[in-house]
Amino acid sequence: MAITLVTGGALTGTAINGANVTITLPTLAENDVVYVFGGHSRPSADVGVSTAGYTELLDTTNSTLNRASTSRKKMGASPDTEVVCLGSGNVADAAGYAVFCVRGVDTTTQEDATTIAATASAAVNPNPGSIVTVTDGAWVLAFADSTI
Repeated sequence: MAITLVTGGALTGTAINGANVTITLPTLAENDVVYVFGGHSRPSADVGVSTAGYTELLDTTNSTLNRASTSRKKMGASPDTEVVCLGSGNVADAAGYAVFCVRGVDTTTQEDATTIAATASAAVNPNPGSIVTVTDGAWVLAFADSTI
């Protein structure tokens, strides 16, 4: 089966005043895979997904500027209808997250390459590190964030 985006693109959500971000998911099927990426500008606060069952793939802190997380969940027989992502809890901060829902992913090995992080200066467009996949036709998802 070919991999397809269930949503046709990213779902996004933001919050201000340190609040958590709740994103409503589309109608999902068993074995659909949901990827969540985002964060906030307080490196000392937890980041990522508070909804049960997500596996954090990457948690990065960029100096004193921000903290970002990438997580994944394979949906079970009763797929989630929403995902709750962590805000910083500080009223001076905002948070933003994006969600990609995909269908047709290998349910045994959702990622067949090592997850990596890359950083850039404020003047550079996002430039993800080199990824070599094991499986022909595998998708590579690159996520970027900024506090600028």
